[in-house]
Amino acid sequence: MSLFGGLFSRADRPISRLLIDVGPSSVAGAYVVYVPGKSPVLSYDKRMPIIIRVDEPPEAAMERTLDQVCDTLGKEGAAALTRVAGSGRVGEAIVSIDAPWQQTIVHMEEKREERPFTFTRHTMADILERSRLALAEDPGRTIEQHVVGIRLNGYESARPFGQSAHRAALVILISWIRSEVIKAVGAIIRKRFHLPHP
Repeated sequence: MSLFGGLFSRADRPISRLLIDVGPSSVAGAYVVYVPGKSPVLSYDKRMPIIIRVDEPPEAAMERTLDQVCDTLGKEGAAALTRVAGSGRVGEAIVSIDAPWQQTIVHMEEKREERPFTFTRHTMADILERSRLALAEDPGRTIEQHVVGIRLNGYESARPFGQSAHRAALVILISWIRSEVIKAVGAIIRKRFHLPHP
């Protein structure tokens, strides 16, 4: 039996997270500690520039830099994390990947029919799926879709569900990351931090 085992409930224990930002010219990593009811605490951070060597692909330079940032976080940052959270372990990683590793476009996809149809959430889901399949040149990549506008019969509609139309068009913001980049970033983070998935 632990002397202080019952002093803090599980809900009061700090939660440590690893934050990674892969940008166009640098890679950053940080440890953040969340204590319930308090503001998050940044316990350690490190940013390194991506320096591309002669005859080196940009992706290889980014991966090398990410590995260096993760190594520094493991060696120097773990002590700082332990001082703040009581442990050098992290529960999860949150990864942000920016351009040029991520691509973003605005796309319009529409549905036309001779007879009027009722626009429903199912209709919207079908149109989004068609849009996703149109970009399926790399089936392993991660795709995020956000509907930024809906037009019924050519007119912007704030409340399209349940409306009748001959033509429905979705304006979709689509972002994706190639599967090779996702696999490489995930492998580096898992190798250094033993997380099930970043």
